[in-house]
Amino acid sequence: MKVFYYYHISKCGGNFVMRNLVKMAEELSCPFKSFHRHDDGTFLSRKSDAVPSLANTKKLTYFLDNLPGSIRRGDFDNSPYLFIHHHHRFPGLKEVIPHIKKCSTRLEKQGDKLYLLVSVREPVKWLRSKVNYNNQLKEDCRHYCHSSADTDMNFIMNTKQMNFEKYKDVLFN
Repeated sequence: MKVFYYYHISKCGGNFVMRNLVKMAEELSCPFKSFHRHDDGTFLSRKSDAVPSLANTKKLTYFLDNLPGSIRRGDFDNSPYLFIHHHHRFPGLKEVIPHIKKCSTRLEKQGDKLYLLVSVREPVKWLRSKVNYNNQLKEDCRHYCHSSADTDMNFIMNTKQMNFEKYKDVLFN
C-alpha cells in the first residue's frame, strides 16, 4: 500500500490539495482519513480534534503507531492507496514527526510506502494572507494580536525571533 500523508498548513493551498486527495480517493475507491474532518466530510469544531491536548496527540500517534498492523490485517479493504489529511492545528508536525518516521520505517519493512506531503508558501505572502484572513472582522491589528483566535499567528507576530515591526508596512499596505 502507498500511504499519502498530507500535512495541511493553513493559507498554503491546503484546501485545494485536500479536495484533490478526496477526489482521488473517491475515484480510486480508496480510503481517506482526516484528522480535521469527520468521516462524513464535515469539519470538526475548533474545540475538538484541533485543540492542544494530550488526548488529541495520543489519538493521532496511536493511529500512526498502529497503521502498519492495520494495513497487514486488511483494515483498509486491501486498497492500494490510503490518503491521510492532518490539519496543522494540533498536534503539530514537530510533535508527530517521530511517529511518522517510525511508521514509515515499519511500512517499508512490510513492503508498503509512506509519502509525507506538505505545501508551503513564501513567508511574507503567507503572513499577509494569514493576517488578512484572520483579521477580516477585527477592528485593527492590535485587537487581533491580543486575541487567542489563532495561536500560530500570535506566535509569529509576537515572537522575538521575528521583528514584526520591520514587516508591518509590507503586511498591511
